[in-house]
Amino acid sequence: MKNTMKQYVDYIVNGGKSTMLGIGPMSPALIQACFELGKEKDLPLMFIASRNQVDADEFGAGYVNNWDQFRFAADLKAMAEKVGFDGDYFLCRDHGGPWQRDKERKDHIPEDEAMKLARRSYQIDMDAGFDLLHIDPTKDPYVVGKVIDIELVLSRTVELIRFCEEYRKANGLKEFFYEVGTEETNGGLTDVNAYEGFIIELNKRLAAEALPQPLFIVGQTGTLTRLTKNVGHFNDKQSAELSAISTRHGVGLKEHNGDYLPDEILLKHPGWDHGDERRSGLRHHRNPSVSEARGSGKRSGGERLYQVGL
Repeated sequence: MKNTMKQYVDYIVNGGKSTMLGIGPMSPALIQACFELGKEKDLPLMFIASRNQVDADEFGAGYVNNWDQFRFAADLKAMAEKVGFDGDYFLCRDHGGPWQRDKERKDHIPEDEAMKLARRSYQIDMDAGFDLLHIDPTKDPYVVGKVIDIELVLSRTVELIRFCEEYRKANGLKEFFYEVGTEETNGGLTDVNAYEGFIIELNKRLAAEALPQPLFIVGQTGTLTRLTKNVGHFNDKQSAELSAISTRHGVGLKEHNGDYLPDEILLKHPGWDHGDERRSGLRHHRNPSVSEARGSGKRSGGERLYQVGL
């Protein structure tokens, strides 16, 4: 590895006009195409897997290629070697936390059990060598159609980061980085003032226990992905305000719904330090595949984001 993820984020937060692209690992073919593009353009790559997509065999593994964390890591390494990619790539847990597997939420398992399963999933993430862990305790089957209480989000977030750090140290594992928050449009962090208040309070509680502050905090800039469209309404004013707030506190702004946005929005450099493209990668893989799209002169989703300057 040439640079750590934090080095990339520090560069962006300190004025580098770019965005790290989180890629949904929707198939081996898509991942190979991303490595090919990364090699061609000399790009760092972030592969972001939800618990439904990649998780331990004891939970039923993931719906993508039946990957658990170890098979996922091994296959990425093999693909990078196959295409001769020698740049930086990062394994990232997307939406880790309690009730983040659909079955857990559907079954309405109790909070204690949901937190236990979340901790176990994070353990295996860390053992498999993941680099970034998304701490997202905002899915709760007992709070439906309401804004989950921020105090509950804070307490669960600190509890899970504390657990991960204790496990890391007890097992002599490498440093991990953290992302917190959610992109849910009805979440408690959609308001600019609430976003800053959350950062301040979270960092205060983490500092009190000598725990690391997050590398990214998710903000909602108005985007919303549904099926094959972005049906949200991008708010450039709010995006700029959230970016300024995150920069002021030394963390990166993360946007989860980066799929299907038009070039005119991306060309504005909306201030995101990290943006996800998950669903559009699957669409390009299916019809046509990313490699086929590139070969025909059409731009895949990830290549389009690169070409407009993200």
